[in-house]
Amino acid sequence: MQTIREDFGTARVDHIFSEKDSAIAAYTNDDSGSVTATPLDAFSTDLISLREQVFSLEETHVLSTNVVNTARVGFSRAGLLLYRRTNSGQARRPPFQDS
Repeated sequence: MQTIREDFGTARVDHIFSEKDSAIAAYTNDDSGSVTATPLDAFSTDLISLREQVFSLEETHVLSTNVVNTARVGFSRAGLLLYRRTNSGQARRPPFQDS
């Protein structure tokens, strides 16, 4: 049996400073987790937790009627945790193996 949880959220703020200057900031968060029975051991379970975050910022400046300057920066990161719960109920991190 497998159980999956997914929580996703995003926020965005737009601001106009003047007729020639504006900015946008955006943040996205994605948290998920799963509980999956391991295929080779009926008495253990894999617990996986994943968190992803993305942040972006944009600034636009109108220099003239013909020229617009836009600058964008962004940052993203992800974290993955993998644990194996055995029949004793204890959770431990399995050793990573090259496939």
